[in-house]
Amino acid sequence: RLEDLRRDLSESFNSQLKAKQASFEASLSESYISKNIHQEKLQELQEVMFRLDDTEMQLLGMSEDQARLKKQLQDAETAVQSMRKTLDETTLQASKAAIERTKALNEKRQLEDELKHCQDDLRDTKEEKNALNAKLQEIQGQLQLATQQRTPPKRLNSSSGAEGSIASGYTSEELLLVAGRPTKPERTSRPENSSPDLGIESDAGRHSHTESQAPLPAPSPARPLLKTLELTRSMSNLLMEPKEEAIQELNPTSTTTTPPHDCAKIEADYAELKRRYKQTRRHLELAYDSIKSANRRKERLEQDIKQQIQKTNVVLKTVRTNMTNELEKSPSGGEVVRKSVP
Repeated sequence: RLEDLRRDLSESFNSQLKAKQASFEASLSESYISKNIHQEKLQELQEVMFRLDDTEMQLLGMSEDQARLKKQLQDAETAVQSMRKTLDETTLQASKAAIERTKALNEKRQLEDELKHCQDDLRDTKEEKNALNAKLQEIQGQLQLATQQRTPPKRLNSSSGAEGSIASGYTSEELLLVAGRPTKPERTSRPENSSPDLGIESDAGRHSHTESQAPLPAPSPARPLLKTLELTRSMSNLLMEPKEEAIQELNPTSTTTTPPHDCAKIEADYAELKRRYKQTRRHLELAYDSIKSANRRKERLEQDIKQQIQKTNVVLKTVRTNMTNELEKSPSGGEVVRKSVP
């Protein structure tokens, strides 16, 4: 466009110059022209030539400015595209972080629900264990009571201290058998003959005493109590462990056994989940801050680009106005410039 304008201006000035020269030669040939008029015409011609040179210089400077502005515009468009690409990548990362945060929250809720269920199961198990311990104690009390009812009563007649010691030893041996401890071979029967130290009690008196105690069980209760004692030992072996566990739970200084539900592992997982949640939250905050700073940089760059475009428009308008004004000053170049310049 500038080349066309330059060419049109050159052609117009050349045509004007030729017309001047033709008119000058025609007038010179027709009539006498004074020297002063000839000098004035030469000065006007020189002024037109100077104006042509100035206009060409201005057009050259405007073309350079236009090339520089085009380059700036291309650089600005490249920067805007790179910023848009960065913004898209940041938005994608933010969406991924939001998805990961949602997944982490869902996993946290699931772990909390599982932990709650485990705590409920642990509480129910403890209650069931306490109930079993209470039932065990009740059964052991009933067994002891039944065992004591099956044991023969002490002799009511007067006896010596030695016979009392034998009876007390027999009773203590039966109590040890009821407690579930390892026992020695039971005594099958009472001694038939009294020790020589008894002295006072005779065989007839002993027979009369046993006859008076006929409704009671046999004097040797070891054989009928065999099943009861075996049942007591087996139940003690099976059910004493929960009782010992209950005692260990009540005693904080005792060594704790591993519960059926690994609460320590669950607490460790919960702590790990809390740590991951805090780390994810920190990453999200950093991503949010970076997005905000990128948006601020983008806004500043857009404002700078807008200001540069406005300045460029102002410069172009000023140049166009100056060119139009300068070309309108010429007598015959105004119409050509108006047609050529859009």
